[in-house]
Amino acid sequence: MIILRNFFNQVPESMVESCKLDGAGEFTILTRFILPLSKAGLATIGLFYVVERWNDWYWPMMFLSTPDWFPLSLELRNILSNSQSTGIGGGGDIDPGVLFEEGKQSAMIVISMIPILMVYPFVQKYFVKGVMIGSVKD
Repeated sequence: MIILRNFFNQVPESMVESCKLDGAGEFTILTRFILPLSKAGLATIGLFYVVERWNDWYWPMMFLSTPDWFPLSLELRNILSNSQSTGIGGGGDIDPGVLFEEGKQSAMIVISMIPILMVYPFVQKYFVKGVMIGSVKD
């Protein structure tokens, strides 16, 4: 909210007034002038939202009962929590089963990150600009 507020406050008031003098309505001013100038903030908020939705496991855990419908984040959570409850990773001996289980967990974590890593380069220029402008200025 603060990031978008700062972006919308950066739009010069004189530009909004000149749009009104030219006969543009409030919706036209918003869609044709303010939103295009706020692309960085919108991209930043969009990236935050996509990452939050991608990592969400709580609500699917509450409402889904069929494992075939579980999203990747819930599957990853279930696998990681099951391995912690069984005590995998303790002791001094090297057990091939434990080593394979840890490798499988690491591979799942990396695979679950790939879609976000594919989206991030397209939004990175907006993301950096949005965070810098939305920050506190002294």
